[in-house]
Amino acid sequence: MGVTGLVLGIPVFFDIGIFVLAPLVYVAARRGGRSLVLYAMPMLAGLSMTHAFLPPHPGPVTAGGLLGVGMGWIIAMGLLCGIPAWLVSGVWWGAFIGKRVLVEVPADAPGAPGPAGGAAAAGGGGGGGAPAEQAPGGGVATGEPGGGAPSTATGTVEPAGAATGTVEPAGAATGTVERAGVATAPPSVALISLIIAVPMLLILGATVGSVALPEGSGLRDVLIFLGTPAIALTISVLLAMYLLGVRRGTSMGELSRISGESLRPVGMILLVVGAGAFFGKVLQETGVGDALAGSMTAIGLPVIASAYLISAALRIAQGSATVAIVTTAGIIGPTVAAESYSQPQIALIVVAVSAGSIIASHVNDGGFWIVSKYFNMSVKDTLKTWTVLETILSVVGFAAAGLVWMFV
Repeated sequence: MGVTGLVLGIPVFFDIGIFVLAPLVYVAARRGGRSLVLYAMPMLAGLSMTHAFLPPHPGPVTAGGLLGVGMGWIIAMGLLCGIPAWLVSGVWWGAFIGKRVLVEVPADAPGAPGPAGGAAAAGGGGGGGAPAEQAPGGGVATGEPGGGAPSTATGTVEPAGAATGTVEPAGAATGTVERAGVATAPPSVALISLIIAVPMLLILGATVGSVALPEGSGLRDVLIFLGTPAIALTISVLLAMYLLGVRRGTSMGELSRISGESLRPVGMILLVVGAGAFFGKVLQETGVGDALAGSMTAIGLPVIASAYLISAALRIAQGSATVAIVTTAGIIGPTVAAESYSQPQIALIVVAVSAGSIIASHVNDGGFWIVSKYFNMSVKDTLKTWTVLETILSVVGFAAAGLVWMFV
């Protein structure tokens, strides 16, 4: 589950990753007969690490732009520091706390045995495992499961297999998916992994090319062009539209509809990032940012430690990791620009800011409540599991960045 969270966390947002993967966690916990926490924690650590540490997520991308560092360096340093943090917080802590905090799979989770499981799957098919009555955040789970048929007894939609206690989408028995009446095999894991990896490989290629190839080299210019984040992501989107859409029989009208729906979250992202940058600029222009950075320097703290502490304080105070990253980058920007830091060092500062932005998730963080509701935990259990996981992920990530700082 941890590796699944890592891979899926690259192209999707944290909350969407939970919606998609929660049913898999339910199935794993039910079949293993162990606490839900044991299976959820590694997956959550993977999603959280990629959301905070790696492009194309808005926090590190915006911080990289504000501090003037290439995305390739952020990817390289984010992986170098984030993977050990994920291993400690997700794998070690998940195994430790999963044996001590016993949480049952929700009775209305998808795939639950008996009629309740079928009804829950029908109600939560569009929400990734939320209770049928209401999804976290106040949205009503309408439920649009594929391959279902109306139930004459209840008037609800029951997915195929609900009568036997399992939820099987159409074609599950044969490993095929029906699209417009034509059975097609589901895309392979290798294909999905390739599409996810393409933008990261292109961005890393641009970074390697800019360092290893001489100025004026044609190959260097091509690599830098293809590795520009906007170009790399556009190439990945076009590949996905062709390999997962056009080649598999999806019409252009359907692709247009999917593309339009995928743009809906962009407005909120722009609002959050813009508000964070605006707040950081206000602090910078009023002198608060310079005074704060100067105070940290005066007591002997290096800029990487100052960045971490400022980001952690903002995270605890207002809850949003993205706002903490963007605001902190605006505050420390003049200090970083005034020094002659190398690209790897600035990337490590971005990692430190990102690490501070995820510390101590608690009740003012929307992710706290998503984790609590989707994984059937009380507030107390969520504080004991998820909040500690985020803090370990933060501290180990910052420690790894500090260690690498000594050698770059």
